[in-house]
Amino acid sequence: MKLFFLALLVLFSFSAQAKVKHPPTPNYDTVYVVNESKKETLVDINSDLVRPIASITKLMSAIVVLDKCQPLNEKLAFRGSMSLPRGKYTREELLSAMIVKSDNVAAETLAKNYPGGSQNFYIQMNITAEKLGMKESTFVDASGLGEGNRSTAKELVMLLKDAYRYDAIKRLASSPELRLTADVQQKKKKKFVEKTREVRLSNTSHELLKEFDEIIISKTGTTSHAGKCLVLLIHKNSEFYSIVILGDQKRKHVTDTAKRLLTQSI
Repeated sequence: MKLFFLALLVLFSFSAQAKVKHPPTPNYDTVYVVNESKKETLVDINSDLVRPIASITKLMSAIVVLDKCQPLNEKLAFRGSMSLPRGKYTREELLSAMIVKSDNVAAETLAKNYPGGSQNFYIQMNITAEKLGMKESTFVDASGLGEGNRSTAKELVMLLKDAYRYDAIKRLASSPELRLTADVQQKKKKKFVEKTREVRLSNTSHELLKEFDEIIISKTGTTSHAGKCLVLLIHKNSEFYSIVILGDQKRKHVTDTAKRLLTQSI
C-alpha cells in the first residue's frame, strides 16, 4: 500500500508539488552521531524528526543508478549546468558530477536515461528505501530539490551504510576534487562545435575532505526548505562512525560542527 501511495506521489510530483501540503519545516537542527562499530549513540538531537534532506537525496540516486548496471561508459546528451558545459558525458562522468559537485542537472539526466524514464527512477528510489527499512523516507526527484524528499537522521544512517557497499560512491564521495576529460559543445557563430576539454570538479565537502583523511563518504545538501545538511561516514581508530547534520542555517556552522565532532566526539 505504501509503495502504491509513493508511486502516485511521484507521478504527480512535477505538476502538483506546489499544491502538496507538507508539515512545516522545523526551525531547529538535527544532529546525530553513532559509533557503528559499538552500536553506540554519541549525540542524538531530533534524530527521529522527518524533514527535507536536499541533495543528500543524491546518495539514493547513485545507488539506484549503480544497481541497474547500465553501461557506465555510455555517453548521454547533457544540456549543461553550472558545473558542466553542454555536451556528451558518460554515465560515470555524470555520476561523478552528481556526487562530487552535487550537480542537479546530472542527477536528472541520469534519471531520464533510466529504463522507463524519470518516473520509474523515482519509484525505484522509494522501493529501495522500503527495502532498506527507511519507513519514514520519501523521494520525489533525483536531485533533492523537491521539498518532498524527506527522511530522518536515523534513516539517513541506513542510507549511508548501504552506500558503503559501492566502491564508486566511496571513491567519489571522498575525493576533494575530480578532473574529467569530456566532449563539450561550445557555441560559435550560432552553431555548437564539439571540443574535448578538461573539466575540474571541486567537492562540495572540499574543506572537510582536505583536512580529514578519515572520511569515507561525505555528502552535502542545501535548499531553502532543508537548510544546510551534511552526512558523513567515518573510519577512525579502527571504528566506523556516522554523522548526520540537518536543518542548519549556515554552511560554516555545519562545517564547524562537523570538525568539532570529528576532533572531540569520536
